[in-house]
Amino acid sequence: TGGWLRSVAGGRYTWAVEPAPGVDALSEAELPAAHRRAAEAYEALPEPLRQRACMELTRQWLSAEASSRALPWLVSLAGWHLAALEPGPAMAVYRFALGLADALNPDAAREWQRRLWEYMGDAHRLAGEPVEAEAAWHTARKLDDEGLASPAGDRARRLFKRASVVLALGRYEEVLGLDREGRRDCLSAAPLMSVSLDALSALALSALGRFEDARARVVLARAQLLQAAKEDGPARAGVEALLHRAMGSVQLGLGFPEAAASEYAQVLRWSERSGDTWEHSTALLNLGDAYSRAGDRERAAHFFQLSLELDSRTGDRRGMAYTHHGLALLHTRAGAPELAKEDALRGLQLASMLEDRRLQSLLRCVLGRAQLQLGEWEEAGRQLQLAARDASAVGARLELLQAEACLRVLEARR
Repeated sequence: TGGWLRSVAGGRYTWAVEPAPGVDALSEAELPAAHRRAAEAYEALPEPLRQRACMELTRQWLSAEASSRALPWLVSLAGWHLAALEPGPAMAVYRFALGLADALNPDAAREWQRRLWEYMGDAHRLAGEPVEAEAAWHTARKLDDEGLASPAGDRARRLFKRASVVLALGRYEEVLGLDREGRRDCLSAAPLMSVSLDALSALALSALGRFEDARARVVLARAQLLQAAKEDGPARAGVEALLHRAMGSVQLGLGFPEAAASEYAQVLRWSERSGDTWEHSTALLNLGDAYSRAGDRERAAHFFQLSLELDSRTGDRRGMAYTHHGLALLHTRAGAPELAKEDALRGLQLASMLEDRRLQSLLRCVLGRAQLQLGEWEEAGRQLQLAARDASAVGARLELLQAEACLRVLEARR
C-alpha cells in the first residue's frame, strides 16, 4: 500500500513508508499492524513469485516514470542475483539504477549513489575483483563527504569495506592508516565496525610479520566485542568470522598450523551464518593451506577442491588462481612435482588473464620449484627469473625474496 518494504537484518518483519491514499481510513494505531500483515503476505510467497513481484513492480514504476519508487525494487532484484551467486547481472542492475538516480533531486540522488556504489563494491568483491571493489567503495566514501552528511554508522561500514579490500590487495600499511582515520572519525558510533577494523588491522600486522602485535589486537577486539550490544544477526556473525580468521593468521605465522586450522573451521561456521560467500570461500582456501602446512594432504586437497568449486560458481578467477597455488605447494611438499607443475600452470593462466603480477610471481615461483624437482633446470631458471622480475615490478618484497632464494638453490645445484 504505497511506498516500499525494507528488510530488517536477522528477522522477517519489514515496514512500508508513505501510505497511499485510501489507507488514510486506518487510524494511526492500526497502520503498523496493516503494514506488518502486508509484509508477511509478501514474504510468505515462494521465492520465484517474490522475484516476479519485484520485476513487475520495477516495470510498473519505470513505466510511470517514478524512478524514486523503482530504485528499491531494482536493488531487491540485484539482491536476488547476488543470492544466486550471479554478481555479473547484479552489477548490470546497479549500473542501470545509478543512471536513474541522476534524475532525482540532488540530496536524494547523492544518497542513492552512496548506497549503489557500496552495493557495486559488494558485487565486485563476490566476483573476485578487488581493484574494482576498491574503486566503487572509494567512490561511495567520497560521496559521504558531499551534500548532507551520512550517518556515522554508514561511514564506518564503508570505511571497513574499503579497508578489507585494501588488505586483499596487499597494502597492509594503508589498512593501519584507514584504521587510524576511522578512530578519529566514525568508529566510536559503530562498535561492531570498530571491532571489525581491529580484526583487519590484526591481519595486516600478521602479513607484516608482527605476530605478537596482531595477537594483542585480536585479544583487545574480543574484549570490545563482549561489551558491544548483544546481536545475533548476520553483522555479529561476520565480525566473529573475521576475528577467527585473524587469529588463524597469527597461529599460522607463529608455526602452529593445527591451531590455525581450528580457527579457520570456526570462520566457516560463522561465515555460513553471516551469508558472506566471499569470506566462506577464503576460509576454505585458508583451511586447505593450514592442513597443507600440517602435512595432512588429504584434508588439504578436500578443502582446496571445495574452494575451487565455490569460486567457479561466482566467477572468482583470482580465488581460483590462489587455490591452484595452494594445491601446487601441497603437491610440492608431498613430492609430486608433476601435479604441482600442472596446478601452477593452471593458476598462472588465470593470473595472466587478471594481469596480477604479484600473483603471477607467486605461481611462477612454485612452478620453478616443481620444474627444479623434475630436473628441468633451464625452464626452472627462466620461470624464477620472471617471478623475480614480476615481484620487483610491483614492489612485492616477500615474493621477490622467495624467488631469489629459489634462484640460489638452482645455482647451487648447477
